[in-house]
Amino acid sequence: HGFKDRSNDASGAYLFKPSPFDKYSHRWGDLYKLFYYRGNIVTEIHAILTDKDTGAKTSLRARALRKLAYTQWDVLLYGIPVLQDGKEVVVCWYTPDIKHGTTFHTDSNGLEMQERKLNYRPTWTLTTNEPISANYYPINTAISIFNDTNNLQMTVSNDRSQGGSVIEDGRIELMQNRRLYYDDSRGVGEALDEIDEYGNGIVTHATYHIQFFNRKTHYSYQRQIQIL
Repeated sequence: HGFKDRSNDASGAYLFKPSPFDKYSHRWGDLYKLFYYRGNIVTEIHAILTDKDTGAKTSLRARALRKLAYTQWDVLLYGIPVLQDGKEVVVCWYTPDIKHGTTFHTDSNGLEMQERKLNYRPTWTLTTNEPISANYYPINTAISIFNDTNNLQMTVSNDRSQGGSVIEDGRIELMQNRRLYYDDSRGVGEALDEIDEYGNGIVTHATYHIQFFNRKTHYSYQRQIQIL
C-alpha cells in the first residue's frame, strides 16, 4: 500500500514504503483460466488470474523447452485498478527446498554477484523501521538464493531493471509495477500514477528466466541468459 504514515511520507517516485501491517496484503487474483500444452519441443502453461473484488487481471505464461536448463516466464500485468492508497505488485517465486537463512545475492550492474543479508550492511550498523524497503536492491539482471548443504540454487533473471529482494526464506520477489496516489514530498510534485490514453493503469509486461539446479553437478546459465 502507498499509504501516508505519521511522518506524512508516502510511497512514490522516490520512496518505497509498503504497509508495515501486512507485507503481502492481497493475493493478486484467483485462477480464472488455465491452458496446458505439451509438445515434442515445448511444454507451456498459461494461467489467467482475475480478482473478483477489483477487476484486476494478470496473465502468466510459463514455458519449458526440451533440453534447456531454464524456464521462461512471461508475466503480463494489466492496469492496476483504482484502489484506496494505491498498490505495489510483486512477482514471487518460492521454493521450500532452499534454506538460505538471511543471505541472498544480486548482480551489480550486470557484473559481479553481491552478497546481501537481511537488515545488515557490511560497513555500518543498520537501524531501520522499514524492514521491506531497507532490504530491497536494484536488480539489473539476476537475483539468486542457494543452500550450501544440498547445493541447490535458484536464479531469477529479469529482462529489465527492477527492485527486488528475498524477504522470506526461499521466496524471491521482483517489483512488477506500482500505482500510487500520494506525492512522496521528494520534489516531483505528483503521485506515481501512470495511466494510458483512456485513463486506465498502464499494462506492464516482463519476461523472467528461472534456473533451479545443483551447483555441484550442473552449470549456471545466468551469463548466457543476460545477453538474450
